Amino acid sequence: MNNDYVKFYGPMDGAWRFELIRIPPILDNLESTSDFNINQILELYNIKEYIDLDFVLPEWTKHQIDNYKSLCQREIPCIVAKFIKTLDDQNILLQYGQVDIDYTEDFWTLYAKYKIYQCISDKAFSLLLEQNHINMREILVHKEVVSAYGQTISDYLCKNTHSAEILMTEYLVKNEGRQKVFFPSQLTIEKKEKLLSDYIDLTDVNPNYLQLIQKSENNPKEFVISDKLKLKAKRAYDKWIKTNIPQDKWQTSAIEVGFDRNVDVYTCSIKNNTTTYTYDPTWIDNNMDYPTLLNNFIFLFMYVDKTCRCSFVSLSSELDIFERELGIKGKKEYIKGENFRKKDYLSMLQVCAYHKYLKAKGIELEDIYKWFFETYLSEEFHADGFIYETANHAASIKEKCCSLLIQMDSIFKQFKMYCEDGKIDRELFEMSSEHIIISNIPSMIDKKYAYASSESLMKEMYLLYSDQSMMSYTKKTRSTL
Repeated sequence: MNNDYVKFYGPMDGAWRFELIRIPPILDNLESTSDFNINQILELYNIKEYIDLDFVLPEWTKHQIDNYKSLCQREIPCIVAKFIKTLDDQNILLQYGQVDIDYTEDFWTLYAKYKIYQCISDKAFSLLLEQNHINMREILVHKEVVSAYGQTISDYLCKNTHSAEILMTEYLVKNEGRQKVFFPSQLTIEKKEKLLSDYIDLTDVNPNYLQLIQKSENNPKEFVISDKLKLKAKRAYDKWIKTNIPQDKWQTSAIEVGFDRNVDVYTCSIKNNTTTYTYDPTWIDNNMDYPTLLNNFIFLFMYVDKTCRCSFVSLSSELDIFERELGIKGKKEYIKGENFRKKDYLSMLQVCAYHKYLKAKGIELEDIYKWFFETYLSEEFHADGFIYETANHAASIKEKCCSLLIQMDSIFKQFKMYCEDGKIDRELFEMSSEHIIISNIPSMIDKKYAYASSESLMKEMYLLYSDQSMMSYTKKTRSTL
């Protein structure tokens, strides 16, 4: 970027004062200037963006401000339009070749605004794409331009395999304020699928996109991601990791869970990247009744917090700045950080160790689940009619896991029916073939959750709780709390 040119970086950018300092010499001499190059035209467009949003410097006089606003309303639009409309097949390559790198986006904005696509042929546009390193996203955000050159743009995208990243960004990646892009109708679903497949074969493929493909859902109407493509992406990712990251460079960590009568309730120790949780089984041995054994998940293993919310979900507050900002996040991806992985592994090890310990005492965990739904709910809350079918105790782990998944779906359906009708109709339940979506399960409590949705409230939460907020910095200690 030529540092002498004015550039509008957006209304929230902090560089506006440094840009505005350059404006007076340009606007004060505008009426005496008759010859402009492409970058000066684009600069005038950027200046108009500032003035139209009432960006001014305190040292500017009222006369200056009024004059600048007048120029931006009458003179500059005419100058810009007159120049841009001179673009044609003969000069488009030369003119675009002179555009400063920071003005290319503005060039395509004016190209679309003044409908220059009506004056530039497909052949000239194709040459423009071939002979310049153009950021295709800057073109694809303009629907009219995409429509005008549909076949040309489709052919170019298919020929340039890295264009698959634009497709994936639009269809698979979370939209965090970026402009929507448009793809030509000539870029069919089959062409998109082939482009994605060719991208996976690249030697300089981005491994983040390979992971994204594996984790994304198929969209048969717009962007097909078949199981074959997911498997192909997985194999390519594993190969990339093996080739580019030596195994001796990996840092490993481990979690252990066990029982020991020499500890007080439970202890947690860390040694050589291994975190060990040790529980005293005396409490379990002395309280073998079903209610207490079930309560151990709350008070001993801490599966839920004091308001009975699951304690091993992924929380944004537990993600560090790199986990939040780095990498490519899918639209429906469950964002997981190192803290979540530790909690996930711990919860699985806890239930595994607990299951083995109780089994050695002649108690099956599933029998406790059955008691909870069929006996406890009825006796304690008069919630009658719940049924939980346990697997055969001699069944394999695989069979028990399959049975557990079926029973989870069954319990969800029964609870939904109980919330809606106040009872469980067994005949109606047996006829139900509805697929249960977790978010659609109702609650017996009105207004059970509160969600922050206003921009001001989100800002306040950021200031109070984010580890990136300066409010967590204390001047006395020169550190964050």
